[in-house]
Amino acid sequence: MSNTLNKNRLQFYIGLTLAAAIIISGAGVAVDLLASAPQTGPDLNVKVVDFYPQGDVDRQMNITIKFSRDMVPGDSLDKAVLDPPIEFDPPLPGLARWVEKNTLRFYPDSRLRPATAYKIQVKSKAKFLYGNQINDKTLFQFRTAPLKVNLGGQPSGINRLFEDKTGYTRLFIRLEFNYPVNVEQVIKAMTITGEKNAENPKPAFELSHF
Repeated sequence: MSNTLNKNRLQFYIGLTLAAAIIISGAGVAVDLLASAPQTGPDLNVKVVDFYPQGDVDRQMNITIKFSRDMVPGDSLDKAVLDPPIEFDPPLPGLARWVEKNTLRFYPDSRLRPATAYKIQVKSKAKFLYGNQINDKTLFQFRTAPLKVNLGGQPSGINRLFEDKTGYTRLFIRLEFNYPVNVEQVIKAMTITGEKNAENPKPAFELSHF
């Protein structure tokens, strides 16, 4: 009697476990079907879920924007977008294409400006697929490297300027920048200062290209 009861309990537990597994599995299937169901109504609050690049960037690169919803049908992929939903400050001319239904890529016409910070907003009043509209206030930013002197170049040299005047020398100082520079502008921004008790604490200097 006891063995029969235990077997019945065991069969009951197994049956209950199988039923629970079927119910959970069925719920998972329902969730998957719901998640993969096509959108039927407009989403008026489409967001940017990925923006690349950000921060420090190279001067030659593309910009990729991924949205939270599909924005165009499949037959609109890889075609030029005349009025892309993206604004640059300072302006950045270029061409945009939808590379996926929810992903836009922007191709600048030329290299980015040197030593420049760009601010980007993704915005548009247009209605996209299913009537979707962009509503994202995020301000994205990237910047090219600032102007700087590259260290580690050829060492400076010191030669005698006037052989008959003790203490007068000509300094050859080699400066290498990471961008082409305007010599006149560098002269305005550059000073050479000696010690306070020097005979000429602020000597004159000249710059030339190599």
